[in-house]
Amino acid sequence: MPGNLSLNDDISRIRGIGDKNKTSLAAAGMNTVGDLLRHYPVRYRDRRSVIPASDAHEDRDSLVSGRLVRVQIRPLSGRRTIVECTMKDGSCTFMAVFFNMPYLRRSLRQGSIYIIYGRMHMRNGLRVWTNPEMCIEGSSR
Repeated sequence: MPGNLSLNDDISRIRGIGDKNKTSLAAAGMNTVGDLLRHYPVRYRDRRSVIPASDAHEDRDSLVSGRLVRVQIRPLSGRRTIVECTMKDGSCTFMAVFFNMPYLRRSLRQGSIYIIYGRMHMRNGLRVWTNPEMCIEGSSR
């Protein structure tokens, strides 16, 4: 295998990529080593940039951060529950809502900053993330 490859090198310089693989990769738009490295899976989620909650677009995944102001558990019909987390960042107040997860209440710390990732929608003029991925800021998860 060649020692050093550059991003502009032909993809066939990579060990194990012969004519057949090169043809398949070229059909997918990958002709150079750089093309291969920049090819992300279909379900790739970019979580590099935290944005203000007020800049999140409706029905689009976004990564936001906010201080947990209040946690409330409300009962729903049929022994179901909803956990409502009221959060604030520098731009607005927003909510993270979780269905049928009452145990979540025990692990949430009011006043702590959480990172949430998911799809935002507007409900009664308020920005709401329903069942988002959520972790405390600075954690590895």
